[in-house]
Amino acid sequence: MNDALRKRRQQMETMLIRLQNDIRLLDQSIEAEPQNRPTRDLHHFAFPMTVRALIARRENLNATISMLLLELTKNDPERGAA
Repeated sequence: MNDALRKRRQQMETMLIRLQNDIRLLDQSIEAEPQNRPTRDLHHFAFPMTVRALIARRENLNATISMLLLELTKNDPERGAA
């Protein structure tokens, strides 16, 4: 059973790294897109929908990362929980 938990933990850690990399790429896209647009105000009607979608995606990924970190700490034998 320990091997199964260790494998699951490794998979979750790998997923965290991938998600963090995805967020970095989204951040770059979010910063680059409005540079060529007349408005940078998120609440303005002319704000690009693509950027709004990227921001929503980033928020979802951050929520997923938070949940994974919570799961990792909950199942961390070094912290006293199993």
